[in-house]
Amino acid sequence: MRLKYLATAAVFALSLALAPSASAELSPAAKATSVLDELGKPVGPGAYETADDAIRAGDMSAYLLAIAADTENEETTATFRGLLLAIDALAADDLDGAREIVKNVQGDKDPSQFDAYISAWIYAFEGDADKAIREHRAAASGLPGLTSDLSLAALLEGLDRPEEALAVYASLTPGEIDAPENEFDIQGLYFADIQTVISRRALLLRRLGRIDEAIAVYQRLAEAEPEQAVSYAAAIQSLKDGRGLDDEALTPNTALARTLTDISLALSRSRMFDRAQRGLPVNVFDVTKSSLDQAALLLAPEDEDLRQLVIGGLHQNAFYEGAAHVALSAPELKPNLGMSAALALMLQQEQEQARKALDRALDLEIDEDEEFGIKLRAAALYSLLGSEQTALGLTDEALAIADNPSRMARAKASKADVLQHYARYEEALVLASEARRLDDTHDRRMYLTTILGELDRDSEALKILRQGHLERPNDPYMLNTLGYFLISHTDRYEEGYRLLGRASKLAPRNAYIRDSFGWARYKLGHIDSAGRIIESSRELLAPTRHWEIEDHLGDIYWYEGDEEKARETWKAALEIYPPVQIRDAIMAKLENGLTEPAPERQPLPSLSLDGDGRLPERDI
Repeated sequence: MRLKYLATAAVFALSLALAPSASAELSPAAKATSVLDELGKPVGPGAYETADDAIRAGDMSAYLLAIAADTENEETTATFRGLLLAIDALAADDLDGAREIVKNVQGDKDPSQFDAYISAWIYAFEGDADKAIREHRAAASGLPGLTSDLSLAALLEGLDRPEEALAVYASLTPGEIDAPENEFDIQGLYFADIQTVISRRALLLRRLGRIDEAIAVYQRLAEAEPEQAVSYAAAIQSLKDGRGLDDEALTPNTALARTLTDISLALSRSRMFDRAQRGLPVNVFDVTKSSLDQAALLLAPEDEDLRQLVIGGLHQNAFYEGAAHVALSAPELKPNLGMSAALALMLQQEQEQARKALDRALDLEIDEDEEFGIKLRAAALYSLLGSEQTALGLTDEALAIADNPSRMARAKASKADVLQHYARYEEALVLASEARRLDDTHDRRMYLTTILGELDRDSEALKILRQGHLERPNDPYMLNTLGYFLISHTDRYEEGYRLLGRASKLAPRNAYIRDSFGWARYKLGHIDSAGRIIESSRELLAPTRHWEIEDHLGDIYWYEGDEEKARETWKAALEIYPPVQIRDAIMAKLENGLTEPAPERQPLPSLSLDGDGRLPERDI
């Protein structure tokens, strides 16, 4: 069976044929990624219909063998194929093999940016700093966004030239730093890049023992986001005492791995923007990004953060088997990786195996610096699996070791989340209120209103929500939170509909906001159009799902007269771990159907983006 291979844009512009003489021998790191058959042998590329499927399975071994063999395929450019094979050669410390791959890609043509880029890193692996820097300069214009400078800084760190790396980071740090107004603000992408630059600069300064300078640099982020002061204070304390930080100097391997993930992210953003401008779905699996990230992992297989990045990409696109495989194929299983595997198993409805994986993860040796976060993560998973007391016990253990306001707030909020999941709202309210007092952020205030709503303390919740709306009139999530509260807890459907309509216009591709807007139409009795909108929100979220969207659609299908489809949809909602009270309500609908009449049809209010969407203060 002839395989079909990766369709992707080249990392660089060149597109030549890779010579068939390229070695098919893989690095030990690549071989370790192999998916094994029942006899414990690698399944190989023949087990996959396409090479893309090997990436989805986390089987970099099969993928590399496939693209090395398929030299005539026009969809996988020679430079991209050569880049990945050269990275694997470097992972095996086969510098001659990497050079041979570069030579085969170049052929009889003049040297390209691809040649220069790989050559720069080959020289770095050899420790020849001057040649590495020279070659990197030749490749610079072919790298997207800030990645040219970030790659140079990483190269310099890997070559043990920290002062020059600091100079690069300093040149990338702007004079003024402005945080985004909300999650949908385009400024957020620029701010994220600046966070990366400043974090790396601060960590390098700390590594050099220049802690005061590191804190001063990082303080600039704190000044840009004053509401996050408690979280930044905790991060600055970590810079002082080193707790939870990786103080290891970069090597050429880890430096190149970091650079590859920077490049993969920049390229992915570019493709996402292009798809959005053309009106295409953006929530699609980016094989190019995942293949670059998985290639980076070959260079640093022990890097748990990088492995979690790969797992997250697979998980986000519902490739749960691949996510579990990447977690479990690490050189050493760590607690967080075990929990990632447990989560993947949960979402495949393999609860018993998930519970065993979770139990095993907590039996592993836990680093003291990671204990707090691991206990909270495990608590959330046990809560979803129905182990209420185990989950609460873990949040109490985390609270006992919380040693700053940020951690104390996190632990209390996590315990509140478990209690809310089990409909213990009064207890949850106490903890959520305490978390807010410790760390008074917008997100903590919004979380508090969800619990107040469950307790029918609507006036208190609305006071907080109205104030949040005044402060963030153009934040789609703020509009969504207030609008959904109004249609769920009050009879102010018209106002809620207008707020949700505005949110939907400001964030038309957000699945959760679209679901809320569709549900507002449902509340106003427009069942058919509500169904179409909420179905489109499900499509936007695909391939992942959310219990609330499925629950909403089940109700709509019931009132449209398709009782069989309604029950199938409610059953699907139950598989996505809804809170206990919601679960019980859905189970009652499965047994008895909906006994209340459909919402009465009312005229739809007009929608407009005019003005800032704020209410007069007299209406608050």
